[in-house]
Amino acid sequence: MPISTRTKAWFESLQEAPGPARTKAAERLLGLSERYFDEKKVTSPEREQLIEMLVPLASDSDLVVRKCVGQLLGLLQVRSSAAFDVVSTLLSDKHPEVQVHAVWAVGRLGANASRLIPDIALLAKSASHDVRWRVAWALGEIGQPTLEAQSALLHLSRDQSHLTRMHSLDSMAKCSDAANFEVRNALLAALDDLDPAVRSAACRTIRSLPSDWSEHRAKVRQLALHDGAGGNFYAMLALVKLDPNCIADPPVREWLESNRQYGWVDELLTDA
Repeated sequence: MPISTRTKAWFESLQEAPGPARTKAAERLLGLSERYFDEKKVTSPEREQLIEMLVPLASDSDLVVRKCVGQLLGLLQVRSSAAFDVVSTLLSDKHPEVQVHAVWAVGRLGANASRLIPDIALLAKSASHDVRWRVAWALGEIGQPTLEAQSALLHLSRDQSHLTRMHSLDSMAKCSDAANFEVRNALLAALDDLDPAVRSAACRTIRSLPSDWSEHRAKVRQLALHDGAGGNFYAMLALVKLDPNCIADPPVREWLESNRQYGWVDELLTDA
């Protein structure tokens, strides 16, 4: 196995009886980089062997070990039944720190983790901010427009955390139907959000979802021209997508001429 001797020893320590050395090994494994197993060119069969070592640890009494298991599932990215079963167990863990790592693992597993949407959707109402924003992000990484995913994202779009609202709106672009009036209302409300990152996310999603957004055009134009110094980049992108003829509008043209450093702006004006 191409992983380092030290990393292999940490995995083996996880199989030992509970104790300080075992906990320390879990802490070390938690520190592996996101690309560790890719950079080491660990093969699929080898990754599956490591997953088998982790299966019995999903319900371990040591919090650090359970967190480590969730993190490793995301790093290994093995899309097997055993891996999904372990993630499901961790998602139902009572400790939010474990749930954080489990939700992150779901996002890393991507579209193949669609079977876990019901599990992570339940966590949309978690008391933990760290869990909620990762749920919003993970649903977008899965990218499946299920009713449970849409319902969870609509709930998270009203979250008290601007980070959660931003991720939920970005994920709507991959998980929502623009014909859904609740989605449209959520995006319209987000254009008036007090946080600029949330307003930008709403603009990105409006730009991405094919639909007639004419009722949002005036608000998007306002943001493009007046939302912060130089205008809101993503609002301008959305405006040009919604109304290609807007480049003839003098204020819009002035903004574009002042921002030719963006490749898409220079190309747009060159082709006009």
